Amino acid sequence: MIQQIYGRASLCAGICASVLLMLSACGSVPAPLATGATALAKVATAAPVGAPKPATTRAAAAPLANCQEIMQANLRLGRALPQLVNLTPTSDYSALTRVDSPFLVDFKKFRSDLATLATLPEPADKDLAFLGTPADSVAYFRSMADVAEADIKARGSPFAVNNSSGQKVIGLDSAWLVKASAFGLAMDRSCQGVELVIETPASAATYTGPTFKIGQTAPQGDMRITLDKVETVPGGGGILADNGSRYVIFYATVMNAGSTALSVPFSTFPMVSDKGGKLYAFDPHTIMLRDGAYNNDIIAVDVAPGKSVKGSIGYMLPITIGDLTWRFIDQDRAPVVFQVGESQIAVVGTPLTSAARDKIRNGSQATVEAMVTMAAQQDALNAASTAQPGAPAPTDVPEPTDVPDMTETPVP
Repeated sequence: MIQQIYGRASLCAGICASVLLMLSACGSVPAPLATGATALAKVATAAPVGAPKPATTRAAAAPLANCQEIMQANLRLGRALPQLVNLTPTSDYSALTRVDSPFLVDFKKFRSDLATLATLPEPADKDLAFLGTPADSVAYFRSMADVAEADIKARGSPFAVNNSSGQKVIGLDSAWLVKASAFGLAMDRSCQGVELVIETPASAATYTGPTFKIGQTAPQGDMRITLDKVETVPGGGGILADNGSRYVIFYATVMNAGSTALSVPFSTFPMVSDKGGKLYAFDPHTIMLRDGAYNNDIIAVDVAPGKSVKGSIGYMLPITIGDLTWRFIDQDRAPVVFQVGESQIAVVGTPLTSAARDKIRNGSQATVEAMVTMAAQQDALNAASTAQPGAPAPTDVPEPTDVPDMTETPVP
């Protein structure tokens, strides 16, 4: 993954934790974000056993007027935290300061977002502040920004992890996750019913920027993306598209035209849309179906200066979808958009009919059921053998020893 910045394990851990943080702190969010949307924002505090129940239930207060701005600020904060939390003396500081870098840290925007989050009201009930208050968290992250900005300006020499109060604010073992979770709790109280709006600047209905075709190269900073081919594959080995759909795989080459290493941002999600603008996300089943020469993911891949990497990403799309738009959506960068005509999608192998897919599925299911039955039968036999062991094997009887003939007279 993105190992040239902070190291594979530490950055991935930071990213994953940050993504969970962002989802947990966005308030009421529609699927697919709903799974993690309130994981931290709706932590219940158990009342003591036998505690009296309140006589009345207080109605929820009206949402704040700036809830959308607060949620967007919180989202940007979560996306910036991995870069700051994972700082080390040997970090690639150029990647954090280059204007065209996907890991650029904008401290002005970071502090502006904290000012927006500071407008969240403090909890009236102390029991609701078990993860801290928005004011505490804003102060914590402001001190983190001060320490991190000094480290980046010094390029890690000297390198500090503590703020002026001696509290550790840099590192995965610091209090960053708890402090950020306080925002989620506050938004859950103050922005109930408000949904986070995820903008898609490359919407087919509104996008008016440049578009590219198969075989063309789209520039984005030092990155060059060439869409080499688009194929539909029939599937196999139990990996089958739904009836009425097919797997379509996009194969691309990513080149680094700059003098420093770069990564295709993990925050970039290549999406497909139809003429009506309906979006389709990556289908993980296609990983097993792609061309071996492109057996890399198309995002979160490292590209050395002057080098290129081939990658792919696949989708399950309706057979009748028609012409496609493939775009890299990133809120902080200009989108990259490719137009793909239906006739340009190459057909690899023999397409499967719905009946053929059902037959394969039924055969796979029968095979699985047969294997499960055989395993159960073997388990039953083993259990029976243990419960009623067979007769023990006979022990060896020693050969009789020779007895001397007593009628013979020994020779003197």
